[in-house]
Amino acid sequence: MSLLNKIDIQDGHEVKEICYREEGPMGQNRYWSYEERDATGIKIATYDYWECVSTTPPFKNTLGYRKCDLAGVEIEQIDF
Repeated sequence: MSLLNKIDIQDGHEVKEICYREEGPMGQNRYWSYEERDATGIKIATYDYWECVSTTPPFKNTLGYRKCDLAGVEIEQIDF
């Protein structure tokens, strides 16, 4: 999965992956960081996206993202 498949990006804006990491005993928890830039290349927001799987029954998946402004203030958070 990718964050880019889950959000609407304004025309002329670009979202670029800047970081990826895996955590958990089997690497089952995956985290990405992205930044959004406007048409002039100015960074305007950051996104943290996650896909996590529980290692105990019922092996629940959690997916979501958080969008923040440049001051780190949350603009929105969506859990899928």
